[in-house]
Amino acid sequence: MGSWLIDVQKVGNWFRHRYQARKEDTDGVEEIIRAMSSFGDLRPKRQTDLSKYFELYWDETIKPAFEVLWEGFRLSSSSPKKRVSFVRKFTAEAFSRESEEVHASIREICDEEYEAAMEAWRARTDWKDCPESYRA
Repeated sequence: MGSWLIDVQKVGNWFRHRYQARKEDTDGVEEIIRAMSSFGDLRPKRQTDLSKYFELYWDETIKPAFEVLWEGFRLSSSSPKKRVSFVRKFTAEAFSRESEEVHASIREICDEEYEAAMEAWRARTDWKDCPESYRA
């Protein structure tokens, strides 16, 4: 046999072992990975005051004023990205004009939601089964 034939056989063997479907049963492995990944949830993040302000006040307060302003600035070549960035700037300016009571109430809502999310996140690692029960 020529050396090229041996090289072709080596490449063929490499391909079959590397890319062919696995022969062993992977159902048990998938179950273990799902169980382990459910405990690897990312730690919750506190929502910013500005994003909570946007969530609470967009429909009633911010949107009507923004729509009037947007119609004035609207150009035929305006893109949705420009609108989104303009909404962010407009909301930030509206939030900065709000009273300290509104800032405090929004901060309190964000803190309460964050504490509830953290409590749920801390309680997620309470194992109900032993590791042996995950064997296939």
